[in-house]
Amino acid sequence: MRIKTRGGHALAALALTTALVGLGAATPAMAVPSMPTEATTAAAECCTQGKTLSVHWVRQATSYWCGPATAHIVLSARMSKPPTQHQLKGMAENDGGTHRTEMRAALNKHLNTGWYEIKTAKSGFHNDVVYDVKRGYAVAAGILVRPGGPRPPGYPSNQTVDHWVAVIGYDGDRILVADPVSGRPGFGNVPKKYWVSASSFTRYLKVYVA
Repeated sequence: MRIKTRGGHALAALALTTALVGLGAATPAMAVPSMPTEATTAAAECCTQGKTLSVHWVRQATSYWCGPATAHIVLSARMSKPPTQHQLKGMAENDGGTHRTEMRAALNKHLNTGWYEIKTAKSGFHNDVVYDVKRGYAVAAGILVRPGGPRPPGYPSNQTVDHWVAVIGYDGDRILVADPVSGRPGFGNVPKKYWVSASSFTRYLKVYVA
């Protein structure tokens, strides 16, 4: 969570109050209200209406290019011509997939920002999705699906899947996922985009970049 306290305003108000007391003002000094932080703002936003980002969905070109494909989808929320997954293929280490640090580096590099951070605390996931999507940023989420365990819609029940997806919207507790594995062999029943509750999603979430 990005916390930016408006300390300057609070200190200015406190200095004014102190000056009034020192001068023996007839009226009592008014209490200085605490200034909101972006953390409290994000928590409040969870109860507001939802938002969906417009993105360019792509199917991952290989079994291990979920990272480059997800990065393309995430970047397309803010870029009219994001780099293609082929241009981003350096993120995927041969068939070893994309590391979280590579995902963060690619998103920040191509958006010329330091916005994206690596996060693992599941308790803050929904708030971060709301915070980012509300400001026009999609979220890259790394998931780990195990045989017999909880899984996204259409995923085979007998496979371990270590995967990247893009989170591009929210509506109450639900989040909208854009999944680049849709249509790949063995994943024909996975929708390109699907809604799932944030609480269900965090059961197989392992890391996210927001």
